[in-house]
Amino acid sequence: MKKIIYIIFAVSFFSCNDLNEIDKPTGTITEAAFFQNEAEAQAAVLAIYDGMQHTNFHATYIWGDCLTDDAVYYAYDTSLYGGLAWGLQTAVGSGVNDYHERIFRVCYQTVVRANFAIRGIENMKETALSVEVKNSLLAEAKFLRSFLYHYMNVRWGGVAIASFSDPQPVRLSETESCNWIIDDLTLTESAPVKALPLVRNAEEKGRVTQAAAHLLLAKVHLFNNNPSDAANAAKSAMTTGRGNHELIDNYPDIFSVFNESNQEVLFEITFAQNLPGENASYYHYIAYANFDGASNVTGNFPWSNGPIVKPVQNLSNAYEMAFDDDNDGQIDRVEAFDPGDFEIAKDDENQFENRDPRLDYTLAHAGSDYFGDDYSAMFLNAAGSTGFCFRKFITPNSLLPTLTDRKTENNMIMYRYADVLLTYAEAQNDAAGPDNSVYDAVNRVRNRVGMPDLPLGLNKDDMQDAIRRERRVEFAGENLRYEDLRRWDLIPEAFLSKSKNHRAIAGSEALSTFPDYKIVWPIPQLEIDLNPNLEQNAGY
Repeated sequence: MKKIIYIIFAVSFFSCNDLNEIDKPTGTITEAAFFQNEAEAQAAVLAIYDGMQHTNFHATYIWGDCLTDDAVYYAYDTSLYGGLAWGLQTAVGSGVNDYHERIFRVCYQTVVRANFAIRGIENMKETALSVEVKNSLLAEAKFLRSFLYHYMNVRWGGVAIASFSDPQPVRLSETESCNWIIDDLTLTESAPVKALPLVRNAEEKGRVTQAAAHLLLAKVHLFNNNPSDAANAAKSAMTTGRGNHELIDNYPDIFSVFNESNQEVLFEITFAQNLPGENASYYHYIAYANFDGASNVTGNFPWSNGPIVKPVQNLSNAYEMAFDDDNDGQIDRVEAFDPGDFEIAKDDENQFENRDPRLDYTLAHAGSDYFGDDYSAMFLNAAGSTGFCFRKFITPNSLLPTLTDRKTENNMIMYRYADVLLTYAEAQNDAAGPDNSVYDAVNRVRNRVGMPDLPLGLNKDDMQDAIRRERRVEFAGENLRYEDLRRWDLIPEAFLSKSKNHRAIAGSEALSTFPDYKIVWPIPQLEIDLNPNLEQNAGY
């Protein structure tokens, strides 16, 4: 981290406010000569987003569901993301192929960019920018820093707080890390929950709003086992801090490349075609598609075993049966899906009839029309198939031709308003039980896709189960489930529910053990060698 601090002083900054153009460097400049006006302060903040566009961050976002019971990694392979995906990560690795090392490194590199922006903006002269703009930019940098610290805390169970004054910081505990983040989000006049804008104008699309800060605060409180505080924070994102955020009417439109930065999106990382740069503001890899017909595909993507992210039957089973009894186009009743009623192993297409509409919006399966192609004929029985692939974020070539195999210009949605509602419901139910506000929050998400209200009379445990199922089917493929499972202490069960062989993946036996210590990832030994104060997690 000490090396990173020195290197960041020579980072290239940018002369625009458009996040889609932040990889167009205009020159290299030292810190002493920088931070002279608002444009330079803006550029320093935009450089933080640029760090999050790095392949080592955005690839893990897309691949994240491989670490849950929703999907498997493309092959039983311990290289690249495979170590994490199959629970085989170790502290000592190659430094290149072990993704926990890559994630650790890029997160801290980006945190230091945030620290650099914060220090520079705090030291700017009063005449350089207004107090309001200054606090807003500081809040934006603090939010991005806190987001990354929370992201790391979930995965490593305690973070070291990087600073310019201490190049070898000690690791805080998981609870101490939560408390540090909470303070960073709430204290001072430049706190994100106070100073971030409620609404962004057209030129600022993609930049974070105050509602995202309240949602992050709620998530940290939930992770820290403070449901009452979490409910209050999420409620702020629904009321005083909401701005113009709202559920949009058509679920698939949330993820369309033609409807980016819509009102449902609170926080996203933006990408665009045909701009220069290795990672930022270009395409990013998306690991869902399987064959010609989708925008990031040429042939059997990406390697010989089909897509990297392979959804599994377990996820499909989570979507409820939904019946239109009077044939009026409205769902009248629902019931849990029973896979025992179908010949699942034979890809019985009947299992996909009368289901929660989000199943077909999210997954391609036997009988699907996959952007004009017959999914069954094109991919269902291909080598490595699990019987499913994701549809979210995929754009047909007919609508958006691509020049680069395996990449897409879709923005990565990190937070959206449905998450606000379901986070509030979970926290309020944990704190006070299933009151009317809990029902209302969950039902709004369900009603958006035509699903009927939850049945009345649920007890606290029943409501908890309903909310957990709702989160799973609403956010499948969006890299939220890993944090959910971690918060619910269900990581081992999720890994043990998956077979290594979902059809043709090499190694047919199921995972037989998942020791508790692997719930958190190892601190990369390379980082401990540089900073002995980074105490290793037990078991590694």
